Amino acid sequence: TPAGLVTGPVDVCKANHHANFDTMGKTFLQALRPRVIIIQTWMAQQPDMSVLRRMLSESTYPGPRDIFTTNLREETKIVVGWAADKLKNQQGHTVVRVNPGGASYMVYILDDSEENFRIKAKFGPYDCN
Repeated sequence: TPAGLVTGPVDVCKANHHANFDTMGKTFLQALRPRVIIIQTWMAQQPDMSVLRRMLSESTYPGPRDIFTTNLREETKIVVGWAADKLKNQQGHTVVRVNPGGASYMVYILDDSEENFRIKAKFGPYDCN
């Protein structure tokens, strides 16, 4: 929370500690107000349902947000239920690329099941603040 309060608003945030149960507090999220959140998931308890709910809630902070996960497990999808459908991506390598001039950025999802890392999806452009 202290780091978030000092940092202030950001465009993109990598979730703390895989969005485990004790991370991404409401005050922290309210300070950052990220448009894009990337969660590096690899275990069944990631992301934690209460953390995901907090990230998705407009009562935490207003405005749109897109949440990307890197490796959402099948058992996690069952536990988080409806929230899994709110995620922009559930599998793949996530790349954020700022466009020339710095006024906007794109999010690319790469297929990490093969070594060629072909682009599976792209999102944006998002305006930089």
